[in-house]
Amino acid sequence: MERIPVMEVIACKHGNLTPAGGWHVVCKSPGNMAPSARITGSILPLALMVTFAACSGTIEDNRDGGDGGREEIFEHADAGPDWGGEGDAAAGDGDVDPDAGDDGTSGTDAACHDACAPAGATRCHPGGNYLERCVDGDGDGCLEWQGYRWCTASQVCRDGDCQAACSVQCSAGDRRCSGGGYDLCQDSDGDGCLDWGMHVDCPAGFSCREPDPRCVADEPPAGGDVEWLDFAPLNQLQDSGWGGVLTDIVNHCPPEWVQTYYDSDRVTHGHETTHGINSYLRNHENSTGQRANGFYVLDDRAAIIVEPGIRKHQAAEFVPGPLRGQRFDMYVTGQSAWDDTPLYIFDEWTAYSNGTAVAVDLYESGAWHYGWRDACMGTVEFVVYSIALAMAVEHYDPDYFGSYGQFTAFLGWQLERSLDLYRRCAGAEPFAWDEQDGYFARLRGSAGEPLRQFLARLFGQSWVERQLYE
Repeated sequence: MERIPVMEVIACKHGNLTPAGGWHVVCKSPGNMAPSARITGSILPLALMVTFAACSGTIEDNRDGGDGGREEIFEHADAGPDWGGEGDAAAGDGDVDPDAGDDGTSGTDAACHDACAPAGATRCHPGGNYLERCVDGDGDGCLEWQGYRWCTASQVCRDGDCQAACSVQCSAGDRRCSGGGYDLCQDSDGDGCLDWGMHVDCPAGFSCREPDPRCVADEPPAGGDVEWLDFAPLNQLQDSGWGGVLTDIVNHCPPEWVQTYYDSDRVTHGHETTHGINSYLRNHENSTGQRANGFYVLDDRAAIIVEPGIRKHQAAEFVPGPLRGQRFDMYVTGQSAWDDTPLYIFDEWTAYSNGTAVAVDLYESGAWHYGWRDACMGTVEFVVYSIALAMAVEHYDPDYFGSYGQFTAFLGWQLERSLDLYRRCAGAEPFAWDEQDGYFARLRGSAGEPLRQFLARLFGQSWVERQLYE
């Protein structure tokens, strides 16, 4: 009886296959499994094993001119395929050496090549939940992959081993404070299950704070604490593609305005909707009794700030030439209709930073699928223009600047937030850009020295070092 490696069975399935001539493969087992196939060739083709692993049966040599009486028995074990030793089936009486040539000489003299290495290595079969092992299964002196062991129903084959099936640990985009920063919920190891595998460290001087896990400054800026308006959502609209930050923004826009500020670009959608919210705040939530502006900065927080007594364009003289970016002419010296509203610069600043927050949120939650985008540059530009505005206010309206703590407190808080968002954004592959890197380097270099000196007087040198250099 000829010895036939069962691992070479490829065409057995329920029912009959009909290729002409060659091997007649019969699988007999308890129950209703009785697959059969006829395969052309003097040796069975390489490796199916999935169907035969589920039954016991025989392989019969019915080739034309054969003796019709050769058969090979292979067994099925409940724990998975056990294909006998190193993958060959057990042989009955009268076996013929499978490695013998037609002339009776050893088949090992024929040239062969290793199909795997090293001996004993295992891998997951690409098309099934079972292991293969690297062995010389047919005794020809060369290594090949042969079936080794099925993974159980509670396991998955991964990284060359049967491992426990993964479990979902969290919801996409969730965060939790951990180890000097926060963990972000996403599929960090590509196993198809959400986990806490991505960790984001807070920058120096910041710590993660609950209940909304995020990096918060360990100490308030020298200007004092911002007086926040607790601003509840105005609608409950949802969209699965928005992400948490954009949903937050849209939910704080008056429902009748939502469509007005909609844009198919997620970042622009967040930016423009912020303008709508800020307009609502200054027109409906201003209780100061003075001309004031309002700024929404996420998480149900808004700030109402009285307008200083200067013109918007006066900020331009405090913006160093190398830091006059592509938005300078439009927003600082342009937009003359808003020249009597200097906090228009803060309005754009919060809109750009909220747009950056949308991009960062979608990226960090694994939901950014839109390719490269300029998502960070506007935020870092308005860091510069807002510092320049504060310098102009100090120079042209010193009484306001010296006595109105809400302005300087918000300036310090929003600078911390914007610089954190910028770093996270600029460090993400879809938003990387040499131009913004060069601009930020100029802010930290000699061009930005006058702005840094102003901030050091206002908030302290250590604060400047933490925000710009650590």
